[in-house]
Amino acid sequence: MNAIASKPGSHEGLLPAIFISILSAALALPSLWDAWWHDLYSTGGLTAFLIWLATLGAVSFRQRQTAVPHSFTWIAISGLLCMAGSITSLHVCHHLALVTAFCGLTMKVSRGWIAAVGALAWLPACGWLASRLSSGGLAGWERPMLAAIATIALFPLLKRSPNHTAS
Repeated sequence: MNAIASKPGSHEGLLPAIFISILSAALALPSLWDAWWHDLYSTGGLTAFLIWLATLGAVSFRQRQTAVPHSFTWIAISGLLCMAGSITSLHVCHHLALVTAFCGLTMKVSRGWIAAVGALAWLPACGWLASRLSSGGLAGWERPMLAAIATIALFPLLKRSPNHTAS
């Protein structure tokens, strides 16, 4: 079974997921912050990141009664990416570790792919790819718009589950 804990409301296995999430954030955020403030092609990345993060939080909050969403697969991938980024000094590995850690902390594997694709809106590596397509940088609205589109894609997950009991 892929989930670390499958009982509704259970917190078993949450500590390793939180630890890997904090580690990946500590490794990724300094370079992300630098890119968002100083890279012409990462304009709007911070706003897109905050939209993406709020969406993950909303999905996790709405699904809290149905099952514990954290996934060992996402957390293990995040740990491997943290190690690969530290060994190779590639910031993109740390950035992807942050994506997989947050997906693992908030969603099951099957639903996390949508959120992982939504992270493309704020990753600096995507700004580098955009630099190949447009000269002069981004205007600043493109990345938040992509994050909003990812939020719309995750919107069906925000529906109240049939097992949810009102209190």
